[in-house]
Amino acid sequence: MALDEILHKYFGSKNAFLAKRKTIGYVAGGEPEPMYRYVSVSGGKAYGNLTGLLYDLENLLGKEFDANRWITELDDIVSGEDY
Repeated sequence: MALDEILHKYFGSKNAFLAKRKTIGYVAGGEPEPMYRYVSVSGGKAYGNLTGLLYDLENLLGKEFDANRWITELDDIVSGEDY
């Protein structure tokens, strides 16, 4: 099951990902580097609920569950690095 399907099935997001990434600004510093948004408003809310659930599971399970590890993996998918 793909992440967009999970966000739809469990969190009600329709079209969680944008068809085309959207430039939302630029990283300051040497040469400007664009920052992108990959999720829709609905997808962003669903993703926020998913990460909240992961942190709640971490609080419930303790050291056996590292929410940050899983959120990093999900961030790679959302950013297009692993999708």
